[in-house]
Amino acid sequence: MQNVECWPDPLCPTNGLYPMLQRILNWFFKPKVTDPETEVFRAKVLDIKSAFESECQVEKGYFTGTRYRLWLSKSEILLNDYKNLIKGHRPTSNLKASLTTLRELINDSNENRAAFNDAYMASEVKEKNDFFEKGQESPLDADQRLAVVCDEDHTLVLAGAGSGKTSVIAAKAAYLAKIKKIPEEEILLLTFGKKAAEEMQERVRKGRPGWARHALQPQGQELRGENDCRFPFQPGHKV
Repeated sequence: MQNVECWPDPLCPTNGLYPMLQRILNWFFKPKVTDPETEVFRAKVLDIKSAFESECQVEKGYFTGTRYRLWLSKSEILLNDYKNLIKGHRPTSNLKASLTTLRELINDSNENRAAFNDAYMASEVKEKNDFFEKGQESPLDADQRLAVVCDEDHTLVLAGAGSGKTSVIAAKAAYLAKIKKIPEEEILLLTFGKKAAEEMQERVRKGRPGWARHALQPQGQELRGENDCRFPFQPGHKV
């Protein structure tokens, strides 16, 4: 039996050549996006790019997740602007180029942010070497120092017993107060149990004399007083 190649009926209104030709004609007769509109979009893309580069400045410090998500939301809004711009219109070559720039910027942004933060932390550790060598009870190792200078919104440090977690927390508190000039009343340290609280106070007191007694503990008492229903501390517990 011979195979017979069947060609679509060119006059068929559903699957013939007519719908294809109609789509092609509709595309060519669509009005192009105007040059002023293209330039406005291009300028917005350049602003988004400049905003990202501005965030990756040493003067601004660690590029936190909060700042990154804010930048990313603005970039996604700009993508939606593009979709609205080309509704019923043909994009110009310059408009397509701007879109490509925006997409590449978004796709590479998280990796570029991570690279900047790694470089920033390495530089911060080196620059604050005197703080780590002379300002602590015992010098911290390389990983501990990175944990101290990391300024992400949430930082989780996993380490075994006796590995220096308390030293890192005490150094972090001193780093925030001395180097970053964070008001001491805005720093709250919490521990499990009375013994750990006393050790934490002693560690912090060595780095910031008088701070542990006058700033840290009253904040804990305030927390306990305002949140008795959620934090049922037993008599004799320390914060």
